[in-house]
Amino acid sequence: MYEVRAIRALYPHPIPARCLRITERGYYVGGAIQCYVEGHEVPPGGAFPSPHTLSAVLRRANPRLGRFEARSLAGQITSSNDTGHFDRAWERAEEALTCHWPGPTVGTVLPVSDTGQGPCTSSLKHFVGAL
Repeated sequence: MYEVRAIRALYPHPIPARCLRITERGYYVGGAIQCYVEGHEVPPGGAFPSPHTLSAVLRRANPRLGRFEARSLAGQITSSNDTGHFDRAWERAEEALTCHWPGPTVGTVLPVSDTGQGPCTSSLKHFVGAL
């Protein structure tokens, strides 16, 4: 299992894509995850995978993450990073890498704790809102 703490320690300074100069080796939170999971350094020009590419990386890193959750979390990581909310992007990354349920199917009852928080709660809110 991949730990966000380790990834964040190696990639402590993400930037929004709009701040990258072509000669830099910048990255956003999703790019840090991609470089870590794929075992390579930040390439010249930076590491800014699309949400589609990032969702595939998230599923490789956590095979138990459902396709919908991976896409939703990849989008949330990207948009949080793009708006400068890096802590929120890292929180979504943590959720993506530690979520251990395959995703809701029709008729599935999802577990919820006494606090009303279940696994992958932020993604679930987006899922329920889409119904």
